[in-house]
Amino acid sequence: MAEILTASILLIINRQKFKAPINGNDVKKILSSGGGFTLARMGNIIALQGDYFIISKTLGVVSLGIYEKAYQILASPVALFGEAMEKVLFSANAQIQSQKERLIISFLKTMSLVSLITLPTSAIVFIIAPEIIYTLLGEKWGGVIVPLQILSISMVFRIESKINNSIANATGQAYWLGYTQWLYAIL
Repeated sequence: MAEILTASILLIINRQKFKAPINGNDVKKILSSGGGFTLARMGNIIALQGDYFIISKTLGVVSLGIYEKAYQILASPVALFGEAMEKVLFSANAQIQSQKERLIISFLKTMSLVSLITLPTSAIVFIIAPEIIYTLLGEKWGGVIVPLQILSISMVFRIESKINNSIANATGQAYWLGYTQWLYAIL
C-alpha cells in the first residue's frame, strides 16, 4: 500500500505523462506466466490453511490449538532453512536454466544433501519430541507431543518442496509450480 501511495505522489509531483508501450505478445506472455503463478499461490494458500480447516471441522478447536502449536514448533526452523535454500538455489538455477543436464545434477545433489541433513533431524525430533515440548511449552502441553512427532516425518518433504519451487521459478515453469502446489494441497 505504501508503495502505491509513494508512486502516486511521485507521478503527481513530476507531472510526467506515463505511456506504456503495449505489445500483444508481451501481454500474452505476462498473463500466461502470471496465471501459472496465481494458480500456484492459490494452491499454496489452500495447502497451508487446509489442514487447519479439516482439523477444526473434524476434531474441534481444542485439537486445532494443539496441532497449531506442534506446527509452529516444526514450521519455524523448516521455513527458515527452506527459504534460505530456495533463495540461494533460485539464483544458482537461474544461471543454468537452459542447461537441462546441469539442472538435473543440481537438483539431485541438493535433494541428496537435504535428505542427508533432514532425515536424521526428523528422526531426532521424533524421538526427543517430549523433551522439546516440555522445554519449550511446559508440562501442560503434553498433548502436542504426538502431533509434533507426526509432523516431524514431513520435515524432509517440506524442505524439498522449496527446492522444487526454486527450480520451477528459475526456469519459468509457472504451471508446473501450480501443479505441484495443488498436489501439495490435496496431499
